[in-house]
Amino acid sequence: MIVEDQQGKQNPDPIKYKITYWSDNYPTVKLISPTGNAELPENMRMPLFVVGEDDFGFSSFKITYRINDDTTDSGTSTYKKLDIPFSQYRKSRVEVEYEWNLMNLGLVPGDVVYYRIEGYDNDRITGPKKAVTGEYSLRLPSIDEIIEDVARSSEEQAEDLLKQIEDEKKLLEKVREFSSELLTKQEMNWEDKQKAEEIKKKQEDLLKEFKEIGENLENTLEKLEKNMLASFEIVDKIRQIQEILEKIMTDEMRQAMERLRKAIENMDLEQLRNAMQNLEVNQQELLANLDRTLKLLKRIELEQRLSSLIKLNERLIELAHMRSAEELRYSFAGRAGY
Repeated sequence: MIVEDQQGKQNPDPIKYKITYWSDNYPTVKLISPTGNAELPENMRMPLFVVGEDDFGFSSFKITYRINDDTTDSGTSTYKKLDIPFSQYRKSRVEVEYEWNLMNLGLVPGDVVYYRIEGYDNDRITGPKKAVTGEYSLRLPSIDEIIEDVARSSEEQAEDLLKQIEDEKKLLEKVREFSSELLTKQEMNWEDKQKAEEIKKKQEDLLKEFKEIGENLENTLEKLEKNMLASFEIVDKIRQIQEILEKIMTDEMRQAMERLRKAIENMDLEQLRNAMQNLEVNQQELLANLDRTLKLLKRIELEQRLSSLIKLNERLIELAHMRSAEELRYSFAGRAGY
């Protein structure tokens, strides 16, 4: 920097400053969730999680989408744009969460929405540069697919429960046989200890599996509630089954398992006899509850199919009316010259 006075004299040692040019790199945008293609729930809302990086920050994010194979007369795809609310303009890394509501698109079961996310940087000199994710799809499952998926889950859960009940019955028979053997013994030996430990472990495993079936019912319940396919009565019954299975380890069964553990640990024949008898009583009560639960689950399965058909038929009529209204609106707009 040179300074000159009115007489034309300049400073002898001008101050030097260095100006470095920083290039404005292209932004990057990644769709973190959903991961890949996905199915739309009945409520038509899809949470999106997007991460963008740019050296000078972003100015906007948009969703570019098309429905099915929408094309113009020339054969090119017809895309529409939707702004994603965004305010973190100056950050070099941004995380954007947005719940995309597709309800007003007039989708019907079987439709597919193809979309991508666009991110624009803050380049005010040459104009915002754009980053685009790959194209992904959101598909609204057909009526048959939704019903079949829920029905398959219910059938699998009933089959799993039936198998576990059969295993529990076999274990009960084994407990009875072992209890009879113990009545003829004078003292407990190593082989008795091994048999008792095997019975204890098998019972613990089965109790755990029963609880897992109850937890898996939560997934079925979520599908039913998300897609509004079940009546309040069916949901309430599933909740009851879920509660029974998740609380399958009653206080009495817990005490029976603890007595068995102590008998094994103490190598006490009399304790083991009493523990096995007590376990047998709790197994019988457990099987009675499980048999009732299985019957209820199979009855729910039939009711659920009928309820799903009714609910989906209502929804299909509603969506068909929405699409008709949308087509009529566009038709009117076209005649009006818009």
